[in-house]
Amino acid sequence: MRRRLLLPVLVLGLAACGGADQPRVQHVAFCPGTSTTGDPVQVECRQGDEVVGAATLSTGTAVTVEVPVGMVDIYANGARAGSVGLPVDADAPYTSPGPADVSSLSGPGCPEAAPAWPDQAP
Repeated sequence: MRRRLLLPVLVLGLAACGGADQPRVQHVAFCPGTSTTGDPVQVECRQGDEVVGAATLSTGTAVTVEVPVGMVDIYANGARAGSVGLPVDADAPYTSPGPADVSSLSGPGCPEAAPAWPDQAP
């Protein structure tokens, strides 16, 4: 009788330990160039109507945020600055991005390279 009770508990325990999928994320960097109006700059990363990342920074300063995988529209002070992102393939295997795996968008007067995740420019 003990074996019958132990087996279902053991199976449930195994299913709970290894089955959780990690969230599919990407790193997106943005630097509002010197042509951006207003300082500081309110930056929003949006997927559709949902804000998935936000920051406040000065022109010429880059920020990297972690957002869900997919196309991301970047807004600076309410105006669309552009889009970046990775295509979504639900059937493809997912690998977490490394610190240097960053999609970026920047304007004039910005650093040549985007800051790696989770390091940020001052």
